Amino acid sequence: TQGDVGSSLFLIMDGEVSVQVNHVQVAVLATGAFFGEMALLSNERRSATIAAVNDTTCLILTRGDFDKYLGDSLEHLLQIASSRRQQQSSVGSVMDTFRQV
Repeated sequence: TQGDVGSSLFLIMDGEVSVQVNHVQVAVLATGAFFGEMALLSNERRSATIAAVNDTTCLILTRGDFDKYLGDSLEHLLQIASSRRQQQSSVGSVMDTFRQV
């Protein structure tokens, strides 16, 4: 849920989920997509709420597993997270502009 502390990344194996920011759907993710990486990588609170659109199966990567298997690559992953955060800020600015029109 948006605003919660996150400690897992989710990979959609089958199904679809709705991505909602401030109760507004901003995207639909399907098989092969993932979510939860921003909270896992940067220790920030969750930036969106995710809700299953239909029956959905996900693989879950917990913080413990993440540290165990990917810890050596953390610096590179943090750079990716920073880039994604900047992209999200840009999308948010565009959405705000459309809401004002």
